Amino acid sequence: MMQTIRSSAVRSTRRLSLRPHQQCRRYAEQQSSSQHADPNHGNEHFSRGFYITLAAVPISYFVFQFTNSDPNQSAWPTRMLEKYSEWQQLWVERNDRHVKMMEQAAFDRNLFLNSKPTKHVELKYPEQMNQASPWNVPAGHGTNIDAMIEHYQKKNYEENEKKLQALRDGTLKAEQPLTRSRGVEDNPPKLP
Repeated sequence: MMQTIRSSAVRSTRRLSLRPHQQCRRYAEQQSSSQHADPNHGNEHFSRGFYITLAAVPISYFVFQFTNSDPNQSAWPTRMLEKYSEWQQLWVERNDRHVKMMEQAAFDRNLFLNSKPTKHVELKYPEQMNQASPWNVPAGHGTNIDAMIEHYQKKNYEENEKKLQALRDGTLKAEQPLTRSRGVEDNPPKLP
């Protein structure tokens, strides 16, 4: 094992020594000895942006003093910020309404999820009882569902009569205005 490691190390050093020596790459900022340095290299000046920034400080002070000449009126930047405070109040009202709606939705969802479902299933249509394949059914072995059809038609007729009477009286639940429950404001603020 030791012999294998030693021989591979010797081979790799031979390969490295056989390669021609490459000169390191030079970059633009490195100067060789044959090139002469720029004589103005040490005499750098401030740029135009520095002087503009330096002049902006006293100019902004004088503009602020000029716009704030009336003692009864607030400063110009304050007036500009007050324009946008109306939007802030509008967003506060919108967020408050949104929170109230989310609380109501959470209350409703909790109500529906935690209520016990009924175990009795009403048939939506009587043909549910005849959903099986009609093939290979011997004659006379089908169920007679005439009594069941009559029962559900009578029940449907009675429910429709109750709904029609409630509509005439104005007590139909679907026609009543919505009622708010538990902390939801009845008159939310209107948006512009």
